[in-house]
Amino acid sequence: MKMGVLQKEQLVHKTVVTWAVFGFPALLLSSYLCFFLVARFAVGILARKFPLWSATMLDLATGAAYGAAIGVFLVLLRKPDAWFSALLLLLVGIATGQGSWFFYRKLAGGDA
Repeated sequence: MKMGVLQKEQLVHKTVVTWAVFGFPALLLSSYLCFFLVARFAVGILARKFPLWSATMLDLATGAAYGAAIGVFLVLLRKPDAWFSALLLLLVGIATGQGSWFFYRKLAGGDA
């Protein structure tokens, strides 16, 4: 891209290619690490601290904790220069955490 292969009009394509090459592997790495470091422990802690919560509320809270950890990992890894970029990375992390936790619970036979 720095060599001028893409024109300035192809900014969307440049962004997609950049995220595909640099962003997706970082997202996979952070998701994998945060699952084992955060999500597995968060579900037990939340279930003990809030025994009256329904399974759906526990799944949403665990997914949010998992996603927040992914977002923080991405922000620390990418070190964005603008607050909007940091916010976008956090939102991507939270969405990824919620989605991953939902699919994990479905595949594991949970009530999610």
